[in-house]
Amino acid sequence: MKKVILLVLAVLAVVAFFYFRTAKNFVNCEFKFGRVSNVVLADVDITHVDDVKKLSFKDAAKLLSAAGSGKLDMDLTVELLVKNPNEEPAHLDGIDYLLYIDDKQVAEGSLEQKVSIQPQEEQTVVLPCKVDLQDILTSDKLESIADFAFGLANNNVDANRLKVSLKPYFTIAGETVKFPSYITVKGETMLGRK
Repeated sequence: MKKVILLVLAVLAVVAFFYFRTAKNFVNCEFKFGRVSNVVLADVDITHVDDVKKLSFKDAAKLLSAAGSGKLDMDLTVELLVKNPNEEPAHLDGIDYLLYIDDKQVAEGSLEQKVSIQPQEEQTVVLPCKVDLQDILTSDKLESIADFAFGLANNNVDANRLKVSLKPYFTIAGETVKFPSYITVKGETMLGRK
């Protein structure tokens, strides 16, 4: 009986070591903002619209109505590029994340899917977010809020205003183990920006 218990403990120790090592590899990865995509403001897809004047009358009316109601929801996708410089794969079972605009947390979420990046490879990690723009840009006029949203939709906004914090996690023997701190990716590293 003691041999069985020792064998089980040894197997668990090897599994734990493997997960910690591959998770550590993930922390050592290089992170960059790829882009912001799939921007939908008050149920209006503005992904390829660079100016409010280019909206249809119906879509402009939707945005104006939403702004007047005091709630201007924006759905968007943040795409992060993750490069594994390690000699071994980087694995994890999911990522909790926080999105910041102007150093104010505006969204949080959890990507509940396995991420595996092979050595010397780069992969895009997609984080869906929902933000109430009117709540975070309260001191700005409606025109400034619209400019910011359309700028995000077209990767034409000051990248230094954006930041994402990541907390990777993995599962060992059915238990979720989260990293103790966040990895922060600043918008200044967004592609095409410095």
